[in-house]
Amino acid sequence: MKAKGNVARNEEFFPLFPEWEEVKEWAKKTFSEERVAMAAIGGTTVIILGVLFYALHRAMLSYTVVGF
Repeated sequence: MKAKGNVARNEEFFPLFPEWEEVKEWAKKTFSEERVAMAAIGGTTVIILGVLFYALHRAMLSYTVVGF
């Protein structure tokens, strides 16, 4: 079985943390603007729902049930 040339060799250095500009270039080449927008909307929705449910949880902890 022959390698295609994209394997790591002992003398090559691969940085563990890529530069931010390289990541942005890769993201622009890989993802369309529509997909980035949908991911941003989805992420924002998850964060807002998390904050809402946390606030609801905290409110229910201090809520006094009267009448039972």
